[in-house]
Amino acid sequence: KQWYQRRVAITAGDRSKSNEYSNKIAEKFNNCQDLHSENRLLEDKWKELKEAICDVSFDVIGERSRKKKAEHLSKENKEVLRERGEIKKLPSTDDNRLKYSRINGLVRQSCKKDNNSWAAR
Repeated sequence: KQWYQRRVAITAGDRSKSNEYSNKIAEKFNNCQDLHSENRLLEDKWKELKEAICDVSFDVIGERSRKKKAEHLSKENKEVLRERGEIKKLPSTDDNRLKYSRINGLVRQSCKKDNNSWAAR
């Protein structure tokens, strides 16, 4: 679990979780007397500190729910984009350039249409 995936967001109205969070952080740091030793590297101390905060945050608050983004491009448009990619991989001949030019125009039109319909939502 990455530390940036567990961001802490305590609202003002959620005092019980705030108090629980504060108590667990204080308890965790009281148990970590090793942070005060002089013979450890600053990077190691920072890593341990960051992990302690993230672990307590995840235990008290939990993971943030993610909203699924709306599809921007239609399935037909994705298929046309895939075709354009395949044509682009072909050797550069007059025939292939003509096919690419034609399908690129279709891609532009369908992307514009999808973009307008997505923005209208």
